[in-house]
Amino acid sequence: MDFDALADLSDEAIRLVVDEIDRDDWSIALKTGSERVKSRLYGVVSVDEAREIKEKTELAGPVRLSDVEYVQLSIVLRVLKLDHDGKLEIPRENDPF
Repeated sequence: MDFDALADLSDEAIRLVVDEIDRDDWSIALKTGSERVKSRLYGVVSVDEAREIKEKTELAGPVRLSDVEYVQLSIVLRVLKLDHDGKLEIPRENDPF
């Protein structure tokens, strides 16, 4: 799973992940996030939450790519843990179960 795969999660799963991750981390992670991820995230949260995350992303200024990738990886690891704990389900291609 990579950061762009977050767009494949259900609305409920995205909502859970948004609530689990600090807004400052989202603002950094979305610096290089795909439009699909941004669109899915902003479509699930309230208008106020979307505006807050967008503003923090803009105000964050330049961020090193390695820092963005680190935060994205930490979000992916959190999603994997939530999946492992049974709190959300990650869609898997060709999963017979």
